[in-house]
Amino acid sequence: MTEFLTTEEIKACYDKLIHQPGYLRTLKKSASFELKAEQILSYAREVHNESIIRIERENGIFHPVTPYSFPPCPLSSDLFILPAGIKLDSFTYMDQLKYWFVTSQTVINLLENSFENPEMTIPELALLMFYKGEMVKKDRGKLYSEQTKIKKRLSRVGAEGSKLKNKNKIRRFNKVIEKLSGEQKRQAEKDLAELKINIGDHPPSL
Repeated sequence: MTEFLTTEEIKACYDKLIHQPGYLRTLKKSASFELKAEQILSYAREVHNESIIRIERENGIFHPVTPYSFPPCPLSSDLFILPAGIKLDSFTYMDQLKYWFVTSQTVINLLENSFENPEMTIPELALLMFYKGEMVKKDRGKLYSEQTKIKKRLSRVGAEGSKLKNKNKIRRFNKVIEKLSGEQKRQAEKDLAELKINIGDHPPSL
């Protein structure tokens, strides 16, 4: 049975993707993952586009808005009722818009990567994002730790302590290179060639 999420369920999933680094893994194990992800992604894009419009339009000028009704707000709405007469100054408002802009982009990246690379492991995805120049933020947990490690050249091209680890490392490079093009691909191929040389010069002891 096709599963459609309610608006509240979409918002709840969206918030969990922002605040719970491991939630994407849980979501991917659920039934109808791709359908759910598309609905959340649509919401995240709406939030992202709305925050851009408002940042450009307001440019720091005071405009009442309530975080309880946004994101997202109807594009045609110019007036928002604030609870208990609360008002936001221009700086607080802009900070809130920037927060929505950044967090919505995080969710978009998470879900788009899950579609593009459903079969990739965390080390493979970290390596792919490294060569694409996509830096991982600290809130991405293990993915962030993995990319921090591979930023060090020795970690990328150095020989490992066993034949199996070296074999896996070469296989990881080959898988990532298939998804690259241009200068990014050439750089990855260059690193792979250096890795193979280093493995030959320093074979693991039996």
